[in-house]
Amino acid sequence: MSEAIYVKDQETVIAISYPEMLKYHGRAYLAGVAMAFKLLELALSILAGEEIIPRDKISILLAVNGPGIIDGIEMVTRANTHGRLTVDQMISFEQGSAGCRICWKLTTVVPHVTAAQAPVRRRS
Repeated sequence: MSEAIYVKDQETVIAISYPEMLKYHGRAYLAGVAMAFKLLELALSILAGEEIIPRDKISILLAVNGPGIIDGIEMVTRANTHGRLTVDQMISFEQGSAGCRICWKLTTVVPHVTAAQAPVRRRS
């Protein structure tokens, strides 16, 4: 696991570590917090590489309604508080080539950063 996730809060760069995310959430759903950390670590590296994205430019569609993952995402992005986190358990995500289900879609509206999205479809 990397040391921290970096995002901009207005013009200030902040680093949020996994232990800090645990302090925010508590110890009830550790796996969910770990999933949030890894999801954000991966998605932000795909979207921006070495660039640090403003937290208010990140939107997330999530098919998991777990308190650990939601709190972890919230601490880093503030997406839940500001209406940029959508939880929809009726979304059916395409099967990945490694046999894993992708349970999220993260987009950003930062100019010159291309949005990466997982293929999704609505369950009938």
